[in-house]
Amino acid sequence: MASISGAIRLVREEVNQDAVEPLELDRLVRDIEVEMVSLGHAVTIDHLDRVSVKAGALGLRRALRNLIVNAATHGKSCTVALAGGTARRSSPSPTAARHPAGPAEQGLRALLPG
Repeated sequence: MASISGAIRLVREEVNQDAVEPLELDRLVRDIEVEMVSLGHAVTIDHLDRVSVKAGALGLRRALRNLIVNAATHGKSCTVALAGGTARRSSPSPTAARHPAGPAEQGLRALLPG
């Protein structure tokens, strides 16, 4: 849990320096999946809703990539799903494993607007 807290702190520091912009979260996840597969990680996509968020691109990409790498490495494989909220103030709900949301997914949710 300490490594997740440290990663969240690092990303928050980067986000403070990173320009906030609209990002297509589903596209970012697909790009990371392609990169991870090319590096030999067992990463697959389950279902990705089209979701846009306002965030720092560098910080969010680094956080997602780290969570997916950790899930693929320590869990031997990783399946990523993304469900977007339908209400105006709903946050996306990321899942990067085949188990109920653990500390990694909860950490990512803390980074997303809500």
